Amino acid sequence: MDHLHPPRIPAHHLRLTLWLGGVVCVALLGIWGGDRLQQALLVAGPWIWPLYVALNVLCAFLLLPSMPLVLALCALLPGQPAQAWVIALSGVLASSLAIRWFAGRLGLARVLDAHAYAGRMRERFARHGAWALGIGAALPFFPTDVGCYVASAARMPLPRYVTAVLIGEGLLCAVVIALGSMGQRVLVW
Repeated sequence: MDHLHPPRIPAHHLRLTLWLGGVVCVALLGIWGGDRLQQALLVAGPWIWPLYVALNVLCAFLLLPSMPLVLALCALLPGQPAQAWVIALSGVLASSLAIRWFAGRLGLARVLDAHAYAGRMRERFARHGAWALGIGAALPFFPTDVGCYVASAARMPLPRYVTAVLIGEGLLCAVVIALGSMGQRVLVW
């Protein structure tokens, strides 16, 4: 009789599968249409701040790097590195909070709970996770979004989570914006 009723797939597994499929599809589209995104940012005008934050949240959901958006801010706001930094950090804050929400909706904590060593991993993450997330966020080639998803699945407390992300990404964005501003001055020569 059981062969007539196929096993039910848990809802969080289905959501994870759909999400991963969406990530792959949008990543492929991004490879072929990245220049169009840059052009859209260039014509945004006064809508740059909300558009930038929305694009950061979309990048966080799709696990796409947001550093190209920070570099685009350098081009959009020449001579205004402080404003570019504040806008970049508002995008970081929005995307990290969105990741925390997405992780809950995707059921990542339940996936982690199913692991045999989940308790030990949570204990280690509670002790060293904020440091690891902050240092990782400051590194240019560390996928901060993945770290945020792991921290969310490990149920890192929100204040530690936000502080680690903002400090790490704040340092990285400051360096990228400073280098981007210097690069623009060199190109003007």
